[in-house]
Amino acid sequence: STPPVTYTASDLKLLTAIASQAANAIENIRFYEYRLQEERIKSNLERYMSPQLARAVIDSKDENLLKNCKKNLVILFSDIRDFTTKCEELQPEKMVEYLNIYFESMVNVIFDHGGTVNKFVGDMIVCMFGAPAPLEDCEKRAIKAAIGMQDCLKTIPNDWIRDNFRTGIGISSGEVVVGNIGSPHHVDYTAIGDQVNVASRLQSLAKGGQILAGRSIYDATHHDFNFREVGIVKVKGKKNKIEVFEVLY
Repeated sequence: STPPVTYTASDLKLLTAIASQAANAIENIRFYEYRLQEERIKSNLERYMSPQLARAVIDSKDENLLKNCKKNLVILFSDIRDFTTKCEELQPEKMVEYLNIYFESMVNVIFDHGGTVNKFVGDMIVCMFGAPAPLEDCEKRAIKAAIGMQDCLKTIPNDWIRDNFRTGIGISSGEVVVGNIGSPHHVDYTAIGDQVNVASRLQSLAKGGQILAGRSIYDATHHDFNFREVGIVKVKGKKNKIEVFEVLY
């Protein structure tokens, strides 16, 4: 029979030290792989939503940020004028290519000012300021973003886009319901309420290059920006007329 192996206390200490180092090495590898996976998830999410919304989705501590609730937000709509006509001038593949260049530039401006992109509808961009995380000076940020978007469009590094894309922007603010809205299989983090409709109507009134804002935006920012009073306008879908102001930039 094989004689028994006798281990000393020093052997046990050495074995324990080796086992501890091996466990630490394995744990470090697992942690590294986890961080790589987390970064991939975060990177992919940020392709579909704003960085602050992606962080709220990933970070369990921010789960309450995504619950349905009433909030005072600023809503911004931006749309390319005569886009359907422009589409007829190009092959679909080329139009998609140009739209992606346009969207990338516009979204970068929105993100730079703390906005959250809500959705794209065709060539229209819908974004909000003040959700999911609270944001100071939302009205100022929205106007700065709108001006930045219009200025960016004039210098975008594509001749055809510069010559053909003209956008109208509408901005409104007020209490809306914001949160996860949809089905159990698919939800959108979005805002619903009268002020969303007002921003949409202001955008539809805006000519290429114009930024139109409602009374609440004017009241919060008229000391910081120049405005022209357009007047009281009756818009589709609203019983009451709304006051309209043009941002001069």
